[in-house]
Order: sequence, then structure tokens, then C-alpha cells
Amino acid sequence: MSTYFKLPSLLAFGTVLLLTLMMARPRQVIHAQSGCDASILTGKHTLALKGHVYDSRGNLYLLAQIGAFTMDGAGSFTGSDTYSADGFLLRRQLTGTYTVTAECTGTVTLKSAADNTEDHADIVISKEGKEVDWIQTDSNFINSGTLKRQAP
Repeated sequence: MSTYFKLPSLLAFGTVLLLTLMMARPRQVIHAQSGCDASILTGKHTLALKGHVYDSRGNLYLLAQIGAFTMDGAGSFTGSDTYSADGFLLRRQLTGTYTVTAECTGTVTLKSAADNTEDHADIVISKEGKEVDWIQTDSNFINSGTLKRQAP
């Protein structure tokens, strides 16, 4: 048998062997965090959000927000923030509520007496409650960021 016919046979055998080894290798399965409830969010958290808002005429305004909150583990929180709407600064005292599902998602309602507003967000909780991704769900807002636990 010539070398010419041995090379394709060796390549085919090598490919089959490699595929067999790859399929036989144990696969790492990654599971989403599960078993959450409101108690996963307790203690002091900081918040940083950035985004935009459109007014009724379609004008675009830049938003930024930083804040500190204390979560009670039962669905309520208090805190304060500094909110910038296109450069206009407002420092606010806040109260709010949150819900958490078993799938570690939830909702937030944030109330400010200073400007008589109520904001709403959807959240996804990760790292055993140490990090919460946040996206505002109010009309005309494109605003998202992260809430991070600072202390239990």
C-alpha cells in the first residue's frame, strides 16, 4: 500500500478519535441561581445607573443616578440618591418596595417625595444577592445599571 493511501486513512482515524474523546469528556453544566426570595436582598447596597429619557416631543436627555439603599430582606428599602437629568441635579430621599421570584428575578418600585416621582424596574439577582442588574421599565426611559451589596 502506498503512502498516499495511508495518509487519508490516518487523518480519518485521527478525526474519529478526536471527536470520540470530545464527546466522552464530562461536560460542565451551568445552572442559574435558584431558590431566591426577598430575603436574598438585605443590608446596604449601592446603585449606579446611566441612560436616557425621551420627552413627549422626542427630545433626548441624558440620565445618571448613584445612590445608597438599605434593604430589609422583606421587600422594602430606604435610601438616598443623586439624580442627574441632562445636568439638572436632584438629591433625593427614597423609599421603595421590591419583589423577588424563585428564579432570582423581580421588580422594584422606587418613590421620591422630593420630585413626587415613582420609578419602576425589573431586576435580575446574581452572586447570592451581592449583585442586582436593573433596568427601568417606565415609558420613554432607557436606563440601566447595577445594585451592589456593600455590607450584610
